[in-house]
Amino acid sequence: MTEKRMFLIASGILCVLGLVAFISGWIQTRADLVQGGGAVSAASLVAIATGIGLTTWADERRRVRVEKQQSVYTDLLEQLMSRFASPGAYDSAREAALRAQVSIWGSRAVVKGLGRWNEAFDEVVPAQSSPATHVPLSASASARMKTATAEVATAVRVGIDPDDATQVTEVVDALFNNLERSQQANQG
Repeated sequence: MTEKRMFLIASGILCVLGLVAFISGWIQTRADLVQGGGAVSAASLVAIATGIGLTTWADERRRVRVEKQQSVYTDLLEQLMSRFASPGAYDSAREAALRAQVSIWGSRAVVKGLGRWNEAFDEVVPAQSSPATHVPLSASASARMKTATAEVATAVRVGIDPDDATQVTEVVDALFNNLERSQQANQG
């Protein structure tokens, strides 16, 4: 049971107890019970209304954050995948904007994953290469970039669903064609 729910239940119980004291005081014509019971009931009703309002506000903030994260995550993964596409598909202004969005909206795991992706990219792609030109990568460098991209995607999946157990290798298989498998399919 969540803390909010427990708070609302406790406030409800206090409200009922306050009403019992108020009614008992009214029947017994005891002003102290009427005043005390009325005050407890009124305060409990205010607490319940506040608790419901805060719950609704917090739920709305959470919904907006999740929607924004999903949008940023989708754009980020599309941008990272464009690095593997034909020359000219890369958009440096778009990537700069996405990096800023990820730094604001991304979970810690996604921010760290993007940092590791940047490190891998800097290690395997020559610094003087232009983003608009195709840079041939060795098999190990290509595998490193594919794994780094899949690690970002895996961090996104965990950010959306903490119980997600998808492995990085499964994401690599989902995002990239295996060249040997593709060649075998074309020959067979």
